[in-house]
Amino acid sequence: VALAHFPKFGPKRLQKIKKYFSSFKEAFGSSVRQLMEAGIEENISQEFTAARPDINPDEIREKMEKEKIEVIAIDDELYPPLLKEIYSPPQLIFFKGCLRERDEFNLAVVGSRKYTTYGKMAALEIVDGLSRNNLIIVSGLALGIDALAHEACLKAGGRTIAVLGSGLDKQNIYPSHNRYLAEKIADSGGAVISEFPMDVAPIAHNFPRRNRIISGLSLG
Repeated sequence: VALAHFPKFGPKRLQKIKKYFSSFKEAFGSSVRQLMEAGIEENISQEFTAARPDINPDEIREKMEKEKIEVIAIDDELYPPLLKEIYSPPQLIFFKGCLRERDEFNLAVVGSRKYTTYGKMAALEIVDGLSRNNLIIVSGLALGIDALAHEACLKAGGRTIAVLGSGLDKQNIYPSHNRYLAEKIADSGGAVISEFPMDVAPIAHNFPRRNRIISGLSLG
């Protein structure tokens, strides 16, 4: 988790680090030379060792506990099996709520932020039927159809997973208008998840990465 708080250690570099070092703890304290031997570029290795004094694992853990954020790694039993099949799967998933070992019957429902009357009616009707037949609804918590899909699933007593393009700490849940919906999803037995650690803002280039997770979690 501490390594993931260095923004340039994404899924590919964390995978290289995992292969080379005997433990992530060893990697966290490693030298520029060792990181380069693991396949990390020299400039990135130097940037990390310069940034490392500002990354405090104990403080991160305390803040995660306060925010009720949990984390699983790619080899954890709870890691969604479908997600392992995508290109460059996240090495870590941060989540609030509940992940289940056999979360497999997932369908993604996404759509426009500005929807038509027909679009709203269709989304609500389709999601209601899917949810009542025990399919898990995956979406992105965005304004519009995404939020409607989550809400329709909850109303039908179903299980829904929201995937974010930011950290899961309260100030970065995006859009802020849907923070209450995020809490409702987590409290209802669903999950709000992200590959981004705390304090990562919802910046534009995070969302294509978020979308590959929505797709990767889902059968269709």
